[in-house]
Amino acid sequence: MTRITIGVSAIGLALLFVAYGKGIGVAHGGNALSHMYWATAAMMVVMAGNALAIVHLARAQRLLRLMRDRCAERRVPFDDLD
Repeated sequence: MTRITIGVSAIGLALLFVAYGKGIGVAHGGNALSHMYWATAAMMVVMAGNALAIVHLARAQRLLRLMRDRCAERRVPFDDLD
């Protein structure tokens, strides 16, 4: 899951660079609609990456809670497992 999140973030960063380049082109008389498409794509991919990161964090927190409960059942100190 972490690799996917990092991959999506890298794709979003690449799209952001393309959108920036298109924006510079707009400043020099280029196509504004193309810039808007690339900027929208970059924002959507970054938003998807953030959603994946939130899901990943929630899953990790759930697994940590489960491990704490299992350790408590077996009287194993969870703090010593760092």
